[in-house]
Amino acid sequence: MRREAFVCIILMVAVIATASLVTIALQLKYILEVNVRGTVNVKSNVTVIDVDIDIDDRRGEKIVNLGNVYISRGNTIVKADLVSYEGNFTLLLSGELQLDSTTNSYRIAMPCLVAIGEPCYRILMVIPGYDVPLTTEEGVYNATFIMRWYAGGTGRFHLRLLLEHSEALNDSSVLDVETLPCIRVIGIKPEHTDGWIVAQNSTRSYSMLVGRVSPTVAWVWIWIFDTSNTSRRVVTLSVIDELSRGVVVERTIDMFRDGMYWSVLLEVKILTGGGYKLVCTFENVVMSATMESGS
Repeated sequence: MRREAFVCIILMVAVIATASLVTIALQLKYILEVNVRGTVNVKSNVTVIDVDIDIDDRRGEKIVNLGNVYISRGNTIVKADLVSYEGNFTLLLSGELQLDSTTNSYRIAMPCLVAIGEPCYRILMVIPGYDVPLTTEEGVYNATFIMRWYAGGTGRFHLRLLLEHSEALNDSSVLDVETLPCIRVIGIKPEHTDGWIVAQNSTRSYSMLVGRVSPTVAWVWIWIFDTSNTSRRVVTLSVIDELSRGVVVERTIDMFRDGMYWSVLLEVKILTGGGYKLVCTFENVVMSATMESGS
């Protein structure tokens, strides 16, 4: 009897274990499987146009038709960057962008697009579409780019222009302040630095100088003495809001070789009614200067 009872107990345990496994298996059963496969091919809506310009006269002008571009109602601004430069030459390049539709026309003057070894003097006034956004109406515009230069020597350069647009939020939309503050490369070095402020921690080996162009625009010249054979030098310029202590815009910039120096000339635009600190860093070096709007 004991043997039969023991066998019965073993069988009952086996049955219970089997039932438990079946229950677990039922709980782990998959009821839905989704496989997602796809391809991504999102094309940019940015029209890229390459313009080749051969400068063989000391003074000249070139007019380039860029074709039609659709612009919705909102705020438009041209941003320029001197991407690269090499050779032994001087160049002062200014431009004008004309936008013409059947009902509206806009002219955006762009002085001092490139200033390499030549002085560039511009009127001390804010230019809509170049210094601050220009309010534009919706339409298809024929774009014409006019370049005027004064040059000498031999070399090459790469200038990039971006037409940036933000749509109006409502009929009472004002200028798009989100584009400010901003930093852009405008040349190698200034013609003169009369009245410019020398940044803190500048030395005879490296320096940052700040000159005011208007209440909200400043030029920043950064140079580094370097007799080594380094092929590249970068610096980082940060614009810090003095009230919030936060970085509002920051950019890392490739400098240009200028003899025994690395050099770059930048333009910094700020908002009205604020105080900012300009901070330049490279390696373990930090240079800073203050910039008050309206001062």
